[in-house]
Amino acid sequence: MLDGEVRFKLGDEIHTGAAGSYVFVPRGTPHAWQNVGDGPARMLFHFTPSGMERCFDGFAALETPGPAAFETVGAEVGVDVVGPPLAQPDPV
Repeated sequence: MLDGEVRFKLGDEIHTGAAGSYVFVPRGTPHAWQNVGDGPARMLFHFTPSGMERCFDGFAALETPGPAAFETVGAEVGVDVVGPPLAQPDPV
């Protein structure tokens, strides 16, 4: 985490991380994240092996991004969307 505060769901566990936090997501682990801070959040991603960054490039290039579009772009690089995004009332 570079800036802000983000809630992460990894499998069935939910954690919150602030600037300076590090989150490791093993390949194939269902996960989601949500900005829960008062301002913008910035995260730095590192993918090994590479290739996943194409999903974010594709999503950023969309004129009308949204959950369905993320699912379509993700499928092109092997991402399976398995559930809804986190909601603000999700337990911490």
